Amino acid sequence: MNEKVVTPTVMVPNRTFLVGALYGFNAGRKTSNDGEITPYAGDHEATNDDFYLGSWFEVSCIKCGRHYTFDNPNEIPEDNLICDTDDCDNHIIFYGVYESDRWKIGQIKFN
Repeated sequence: MNEKVVTPTVMVPNRTFLVGALYGFNAGRKTSNDGEITPYAGDHEATNDDFYLGSWFEVSCIKCGRHYTFDNPNEIPEDNLICDTDDCDNHIIFYGVYESDRWKIGQIKFN
């Protein structure tokens, strides 16, 4: 049997959780730019490369590298986002993950 292997860039319970978390990250990034806090992404001090740099949310496919941008929270899909590059079909945003140790948004992981 040939099982399809997917590698989601984003794994969260639902769209509402994702949008809420992004509001928090975006507010935190603005605060960190003022020099008041030092955020962390994974195991290192976060830099602007760890956050979005232009659109409201940017994410790339881990398998093929295709880049997706969303200019506002209303553009984020209600259902799982699957890469539409030919022969990729990887999940970019995967909803329905309720175990908090598996939640992630790009390089940012929840503990």
